[in-house]
Amino acid sequence: MRLPVLAAVLTVLVAAPAQAGVPLIDYSLQGTPGDNGWYVSNVTIVWSINWNGSTPISSTCPAAQLVQQDTPPAGVAQTCSATNTAGTSSASTTALHIDRTRPTVTGAALARSPDHNGWFNHPVGVSWSGSDPSSGIASCSSYPYAGPDSATASPAGTCRDVAGNVSAPAPTTFKYDATPPDVSGANPDRAPDSHGWYVRPLTLAFFATDATSGVDSCDTVTYQGPDRPDPFGVNGGCRDKAGNTGIEPFPIAYDANPPTLTRLSAVGGDTVASLSWRASSDTKTIRIIRRPGPKKPIFQGKAQKFGDRRLRNGVRYRYIVTAIDGPGHKTTETIRARPTAWLLTPSPGAQRKAPPWLRWKRVKHATYYNIQLYRGKKKILSAWPTGPRLKLQSAWRYAGKWHRLAPGTYRWYMWPAYGTPSQRRYGRLRGARMFRMI
Repeated sequence: MRLPVLAAVLTVLVAAPAQAGVPLIDYSLQGTPGDNGWYVSNVTIVWSINWNGSTPISSTCPAAQLVQQDTPPAGVAQTCSATNTAGTSSASTTALHIDRTRPTVTGAALARSPDHNGWFNHPVGVSWSGSDPSSGIASCSSYPYAGPDSATASPAGTCRDVAGNVSAPAPTTFKYDATPPDVSGANPDRAPDSHGWYVRPLTLAFFATDATSGVDSCDTVTYQGPDRPDPFGVNGGCRDKAGNTGIEPFPIAYDANPPTLTRLSAVGGDTVASLSWRASSDTKTIRIIRRPGPKKPIFQGKAQKFGDRRLRNGVRYRYIVTAIDGPGHKTTETIRARPTAWLLTPSPGAQRKAPPWLRWKRVKHATYYNIQLYRGKKKILSAWPTGPRLKLQSAWRYAGKWHRLAPGTYRWYMWPAYGTPSQRRYGRLRGARMFRMI
């Protein structure tokens, strides 16, 4: 049997040439970026074409295309096309947003109307508004104005568009004065009446200066009391044309009434008279004249009591007590006293070798007495007997020290006391007497 002959078939595969295609178009953008995807300068579009293996025929795509117009808010896309032997293709950019122009400030608004006479006298809010035909307004300045003072205050504000452009500063003008006038003083309607004091109503016309809006008016104040013991300030104010008020005190000394003199008392003792009184706080000095006595005052000062010594027992003395205040007003009261020999023994100036008895008259209602003994200016004894006599000892202890009745000159004093010793209620000094130890 004859076998069939297999024919070997050789297939040769030959690569077909690549098929040419339509052009491929791409681009890039060159410019200054702003905010929110906007450009704030001209934009150059750089086109690039891949002819895709086919022979170019025509193109509307320049190598560099300059776009230099502001666009509307929606933006503008640019398109070009290219044709080769395989066909035509077109390409468009994304929407270009270009805003090269700064926004315009169209106005400014104040948060409120002026405070007084067309002036603002405390911080006021200012807000600006503007327009922008391309990207639109993003924001405008807004802030409180708080100075400096000026009749032509001119704070400036700006607006910013969506693309990031900022407008030129735009001022708005108004009048601003937040500073009170400087009250310089006051003019009294007359000079002080006496010793720098006013003793009847006076009128003060205040005056001031104001550097910005100027002074509008000042107070005229009439002061007619109350009395004051020392110089003090009368308040007055001035207002400027912006409505600010300044207040300052003007110092005066005012006393239209004489001082008061009350609770005048005079108690006679042994060759002494004890005077006491109460004077009002505006009293500057107390003057006492005694009749019979010297022509000059026997006392002049601010104390509330006075002891008149070396008087004659049994003589009725008249004391003229005058209270004088700063402007020279006077209040005078008269009182009398008759010194009485309350102290009995030793007799005045007596000389003793042995310790003496100190004796005195009993004082009505007194429950005990205070006896004080001095040698020279030094107190060496204080005792509180319940009866009207005290026997001195040769030696005793007082204030932590021993004392003895040595030769020398001694003076003793007697005060009546009332109630219990813990109450310490003492009456007026009733007498003082001297004796000598030899």
